Amino acid sequence: MKVALSATGSDQEITLLESQIKELEQQLMRIRKRLEELKG
Repeated sequence: MKVALSATGSDQEITLLESQIKELEQQLMRIRKRLEELKG
């Protein structure tokens, strides 16, 4: 996934990026939790 943000990026683009980042953070949390379970 390639994300480019120009200085002229619209609010819509920024909102889209923010929602993508939130999704990625949730995925990371799930992966970390899974790793802890595997190590556990």
